[in-house]
Amino acid sequence: MPASNSPSTPPRPPRLPEESPAGTGVGTRRITVRRTSEDADPDEYMSPPVQAAAPRAGRGGCFYVSMFGIVLVLAIFGVIALLILTSSSAISSLLGGIGNALAPAPAARVTSSTTIINSIQPLGELVTVNAQLAKADLHVSITQGVLNACSFTTSYVAQGSINAGIDFMAIGAEDIAYDEASKTYAITLPAPRVLGCSIDYIDQYASSTTLCSVDWDTARQLGQYTALQQFRRDALESGLLDRASRQAELVIGNFVASLTGARVDIRFASPTGDTVLPPSCDPPLPLNWTYDDANQTWTPTQ
Repeated sequence: MPASNSPSTPPRPPRLPEESPAGTGVGTRRITVRRTSEDADPDEYMSPPVQAAAPRAGRGGCFYVSMFGIVLVLAIFGVIALLILTSSSAISSLLGGIGNALAPAPAARVTSSTTIINSIQPLGELVTVNAQLAKADLHVSITQGVLNACSFTTSYVAQGSINAGIDFMAIGAEDIAYDEASKTYAITLPAPRVLGCSIDYIDQYASSTTLCSVDWDTARQLGQYTALQQFRRDALESGLLDRASRQAELVIGNFVASLTGARVDIRFASPTGDTVLPPSCDPPLPLNWTYDDANQTWTPTQ
């Protein structure tokens, strides 16, 4: 006979299998807890069913939105860093390129009045040498305004030429003699001198900025006048007149010899008094400005 159960130990119910409600993907399971204690409460032997957690949906969308926000923030910081590190000239070039692409092609029109002939002068000059000179850094600084608040500076590059030679208008009949015995022409030429000066090219390549009105043309006139004076001085100090005399002796001597077949003796008269410069080499000062040679500064006359 089977042994009788102890009155203090309740019978053990059979273990139930896991069940799933029809039509759902969520399983409902019963958890069986075995108690070894003899004083276990029969009502607590079976635990209530536990509902399994449903899978969470929608996490992929939040992830992509977060990544897009991070990339956008990094892009903004990258653009700001690029603008800080890029020089102002590069930014100006970029904006200028965009403006040129959007704006129409520039056009210019120049109108002129009737040309007036001031004077015509006869010349009998022989230019024997021409000196080409240039300055890469010609700085003009103008101080003006209260506490020099409207001061500005600008820089130019200038090129010019200085001509030297002989003035044939100064040759008289007494300056030419012929010796029959030696068959030689003796010609006395006037001392060589500077015949002309010019600024062939001047261009502004740098300038400062100011909130005040700036007269750029006055600055250019001051720079051009200074460049012309320095070109003339440097050319004379480099021996321009000596080269002019040697070249004149060679050119005139060969010309007379080829025409007459006689020997030619070229001489030069001694310079008399101060050197007379043509108007192109000694232009007037810029309007309303005077120059202090001792201090090497320009002062407005107004």
